[in-house]
Amino acid sequence: MSQQSPAIAAALAQMWLRFLPETTSRVDILEAASLALLAGSLTDEIRAQAHSAAHKLAGSLGMFGRMEATEHARICEDALVSLPVPLPPQDFAAHVAFLRASLAENS
Repeated sequence: MSQQSPAIAAALAQMWLRFLPETTSRVDILEAASLALLAGSLTDEIRAQAHSAAHKLAGSLGMFGRMEATEHARICEDALVSLPVPLPPQDFAAHVAFLRASLAENS
């Protein structure tokens, strides 16, 4: 992979800050789904909202070079395709926690 020019790096950093509130909101949705999953009350509506949020996170985080976070979002997305979620609730929660922590990095 080639080195980014300083101008491109600066533009991406500005874009990251611009989209951070929306990205944070998507992680909030995943956290709500995680809590519902842990409580055994994940509804189809919450699952669908979380699946959409995870899908959007997987794409947008990769655009900003956050490849490890992208992988965690993809795992969440795949897990939310159908009920029951094929991940133990604690594992799903760990992926969501990683996503939350990744937002704080270089913010």
